[in-house]
Amino acid sequence: MEFIASADAISAGPGFACEERPPRVSYADEEGGCTVVAAAPSAEPGLWHAYLSGARESYRRFGVERALGLDGMRDGRTTAVFFVAVDPSGTVVGGVRAVGPFRRAEDSHALVEWAGQSGLDEVRAMISARLPGGVAEMKGAWAGRGAGRVATTLARVAVHTMDLLGVRFVMATSAAYVALQLLECVDACGELAGVQ
Repeated sequence: MEFIASADAISAGPGFACEERPPRVSYADEEGGCTVVAAAPSAEPGLWHAYLSGARESYRRFGVERALGLDGMRDGRTTAVFFVAVDPSGTVVGGVRAVGPFRRAEDSHALVEWAGQSGLDEVRAMISARLPGGVAEMKGAWAGRGAGRVATTLARVAVHTMDLLGVRFVMATSAAYVALQLLECVDACGELAGVQ
């Protein structure tokens, strides 16, 4: 996997800790049969709008469009970096965005999603304990119908998010089947890196 950097930049949203601006990158993902592009929304407005459109359609199909919070993210200012999977015809077939790095645990939307459930204090403590190493959160993941292995491709971008944003930890909340794909990816990445 080769990263292709350009002079375009990725920036954290307002109120987040990332002051440096990592490069815009893209790479071919043979397993997913696509090219992955990572950028700030302002650096790639066409791709950002394609990401938003695809996310809206995908979440609407499952009756959970409201979970995206489109009104609060449409301008891209709260997104540090987003990733899109682009098929050989040039169509965006999936994507995910990252917010952070966080300055405090309350910056994470996971606390809102966890509200009213047992374990909220533990979730807050886990995030807080990792803040010194840097924490970003993955949001709004989607893969289009018939997109093959794109969901697995997008699960792997968590590793790239850590590098691009200079954080040691990424987190996400998700449906159970998505979490299983991410765990498979983490297992594979750990094996490649010699981590047990």
